[in-house]
Amino acid sequence: MGFDIDVANALAGELDIAKVELVPVTADSGRDQVASGAVDLVIAAMTQTRYRERRVDFTIPYFQDGQALLVAQGSAIQTYQDLGGATVAAVKGSTGSYYVKQAAPDCRVEAVPTVAGLAAAVASGRAQAAVCDRILLLGLVRQSAGALRLAGEPFTVEPYAIAVAENQSKLRKAVNHALIALWESGRYQGLYATWFGPGAAWELPGRFAITPYPR
Repeated sequence: MGFDIDVANALAGELDIAKVELVPVTADSGRDQVASGAVDLVIAAMTQTRYRERRVDFTIPYFQDGQALLVAQGSAIQTYQDLGGATVAAVKGSTGSYYVKQAAPDCRVEAVPTVAGLAAAVASGRAQAAVCDRILLLGLVRQSAGALRLAGEPFTVEPYAIAVAENQSKLRKAVNHALIALWESGRYQGLYATWFGPGAAWELPGRFAITPYPR
């Protein structure tokens, strides 16, 4: 369950698709699977970047987040400016693994295969911090029973978009139109409020709006 899965099911309804087959992907494998045709769409907190557009195409953004830091509750690290000389865990193939070296060139990045591995790396002391999208780190903080916290504000902007195989413009346009229809009907806002609105377990400050283009 999750926001991305709710978005996938809502899009299926707009596109008159009766059944959605959900396939787990990682930050590293999602592009390979959609590029090879193993999956039709990747709706999995994937940031649209120019580097990733070398292999896949993207729809319009449907969410926005930013890279943040996860640390132990008693850590002295408060922002990315405190990462000099530190070991920082990052999911292999994620934008965080790239951006943290831009923000803190003196840190050492330790790649882990999954988001859950970030919490384990910090909790064990193998890494002094972990970097990932803020919304994913909030989930790890909730599960840590007070042992972990976020350090500072997000230090990047991460537009999430849906990945499709290259040269599939008909599919991409259909998904774009379905996203806009969800926004114009108010259904998107309802899904967003359920997961990220006031009082939600993953409440996020700030607001995101899908920008419909003219009919």
